[in-house]
Amino acid sequence: MKKTCLVIVFLTVSILGNMNSFAAKTVNDSIPNPVWGIFSPLYFSGGNGYHTPQKDWPWKKLNLIIISFAHVYPANSDTDFKHIVPGTASNVQSAYVLGYENARNNWKDVKPPSKGDFDVDRIKKIVDMAKNSETGNSSTKFLISLGWGSNDDWTKISTDLTSGANKFPDSVVKYITTNNLDGFDIDWETPNGTITQENFTKVCQNIRIALDSQGQKDGKLYIFSITPAEYTSLTETNLKYFDLINPQSYYGNGADYVNNLTGDTYKVSEDNITLGMSIESDDDLSVKAMNTLKNLFIDNDLRGLYIWNMGDDEMNNFKYINEFLNKKTIPTVPK
Repeated sequence: MKKTCLVIVFLTVSILGNMNSFAAKTVNDSIPNPVWGIFSPLYFSGGNGYHTPQKDWPWKKLNLIIISFAHVYPANSDTDFKHIVPGTASNVQSAYVLGYENARNNWKDVKPPSKGDFDVDRIKKIVDMAKNSETGNSSTKFLISLGWGSNDDWTKISTDLTSGANKFPDSVVKYITTNNLDGFDIDWETPNGTITQENFTKVCQNIRIALDSQGQKDGKLYIFSITPAEYTSLTETNLKYFDLINPQSYYGNGADYVNNLTGDTYKVSEDNITLGMSIESDDDLSVKAMNTLKNLFIDNDLRGLYIWNMGDDEMNNFKYINEFLNKKTIPTVPK
């Protein structure tokens, strides 16, 4: 009996030790360096929204694509919009899960998508096109972003946590693995819904644990990122759960973000920061922002740069992907 107990204790310590070392290991090893990223909308996520992916898009200049967006739905819902990812449905009271937009049923003028044009279909098109050996990079990483909007997502996530249901973190993992993605992003703007700082931190911790646990099973490191437009509820503690912090420095205000995030309040490493620019603004402002952000990226040795968004840049013949990632001033995408 004593030998059996010793073996059990040894195995338990070994397993916990491995899990702890896995969770503590930086995921930066799995993140492109430098990051050349873009948000790729599934629907009308601002600007020109979703455009059907084409082979002649500049996929080779990108190595991180953040697909936008997913939202939060009751775990027991199943409508014509098919929001629920298979395997995440639950009858547990107050359970909420990450699910498919599928044209957002809170937009009254939008009908459910037709067969073959649901989120899963659109995600597959983006991934297949961007990873194709002829048109893209096989090493490109793909994240799904929890969007901001009128869906009251964070009240639902908070309810899922405080009720004890706690289905949301596992649903994030299920969404990612079902769609062959590499991680999860949070579009963090003025919070759509109510969640306390303490509960936001707990949710981030639970998502990190769920991603690392699944990563141990799959032999890979899943990426967890946040794309903040403000600092509400963000702390040094909860920002440590993220592999990438992608400030919405869309109009050239990247210096403030870099100084604040790397300062004494948040203590984020420059290696975890990617700066973003938006091309929804007028052309002159976009060009000015682009040049400012490129210099900040180089001078501060940041992780990378990203653009909001693919649909708008297609309307510009991908001017900003080509110029923002100009190899004359910024290293080329690694092969």
